[in-house]
Amino acid sequence: MVYVFPNPSGLPDVGSSCTGFSGLGTFVFERGDDDEPVQYYTGAWMNGVFHGVGMYVDTFADVRYFGEWQFGKSQGSGEFRCAGLLLNGSFSNGCLEGEGCAVFANGDILYGFFEAGLPRKGIYEFKDGSRYSGTFVNWEFDGEGEYKSFDGRVTYEGKFANGEFEGQGELLTRDPDPDFLDGLPKRYKGAFSKGVPHG
Repeated sequence: MVYVFPNPSGLPDVGSSCTGFSGLGTFVFERGDDDEPVQYYTGAWMNGVFHGVGMYVDTFADVRYFGEWQFGKSQGSGEFRCAGLLLNGSFSNGCLEGEGCAVFANGDILYGFFEAGLPRKGIYEFKDGSRYSGTFVNWEFDGEGEYKSFDGRVTYEGKFANGEFEGQGELLTRDPDPDFLDGLPKRYKGAFSKGVPHG
């Protein structure tokens, strides 16, 4: 159902159906009990699909995308927000593609290179200032990488798997810390398994 409502762009209602519509307009797919729009698109259209610059909002799903569209899919520069996650960068077929960044609800930030919506290589900055630089698989630290704690006391360079030290690597600690890896010495170079020295 279409619902006309004030919006910053002042774009007109596209009518009771968006079929074949081209130009600038707003279409509301669903509205709440208070008649406020809860799922809508406002922006450019071509032949009844989102095409050009526009914004799609679904308040029930906590989703918002603002940016470029091509033939109904997010394509080009844009910003996507969903349930506390913010993705900013270049999109292709609805997924982050190429250079981009992800800002998480807890304040952590990932800058890097994305393929089909997944990070492949980049820098992950924790809210506390700790930092990981390397490769990713399914959003986890995986492959070659380097981790440095916020205070510089712990540095690891080597292999990761599922977010943990795994395989060959080198761990340096500025001060032996009995609360970290059972009082590990200042330098360890060798094999790791599930985050701890192995072998």
